Amino acid sequence: MNHPSITLMALSASITFAAHNGTIKEYRYTDPSTWRAVEGLIGQLMINHQSIKDMHTIAIVAFHLIWQVKDFTLAQKLLDQLHQNNYSCKNMIHYLQGKLYYFQANFPKALASYAHIDFDAKDEKAALSTMLKIIGSYNKPDPDGIELDLLQAIIINEIANIHLEQQAYDEAITGFNAAFTLQKKAYRTIEHANVAYTLRRLGITYAKKGDIINAKAAFNKSLNICKAVYKELDHPELHAVLECLQKLECN
Repeated sequence: MNHPSITLMALSASITFAAHNGTIKEYRYTDPSTWRAVEGLIGQLMINHQSIKDMHTIAIVAFHLIWQVKDFTLAQKLLDQLHQNNYSCKNMIHYLQGKLYYFQANFPKALASYAHIDFDAKDEKAALSTMLKIIGSYNKPDPDGIELDLLQAIIINEIANIHLEQQAYDEAITGFNAAFTLQKKAYRTIEHANVAYTLRRLGITYAKKGDIINAKAAFNKSLNICKAVYKELDHPELHAVLECLQKLECN
């Protein structure tokens, strides 16, 4: 999920964000308009990465830095801060650390971080629920009590992404299909941003393997979901799946 690079000048120009007293009130991956709250805090954190005290906000900004801005240096400082302050959602720290390592192509460390995730951690359910809601993986219409299932699907996806990068296509396909099955069961629908992402990555894997028919089918399913769930037609995930289909047509 790529997003056009964000410059400090652009960040400074858009300080009309919904952050109060250094606390993020809303962040949804499905709605880029909510990203401004995070972007408005990044300049402040670049000056002093310890200037924000709310731990959920720090985790949200770290997620955005890793996923969208690709500022891994500042993201690592924020993750270290979460560790030092004994952040209540340990699983989210392990996930974000693994994601950071993945984007740095340090796959052994990414896998080691994911291996620390405790899928039976009932005591941190509230913190996990908050974080999954904030990053758009768990929204109001979704069924109750599916947080750990969603986290499991997310991690299966991440491991499948590593298999894809390592050209272990069969293992990646197995992983993405497993995540897709788990997401359908948890959400009780396929019309969700996470499902669209999973299907796009599955399509990429099929395309890399040379299976054009299954690649096109996965991309088209992802595209239909994107059109249904994204509020803004210029959302980067929608652009990403359209680009995948265009590349497929050109080959």
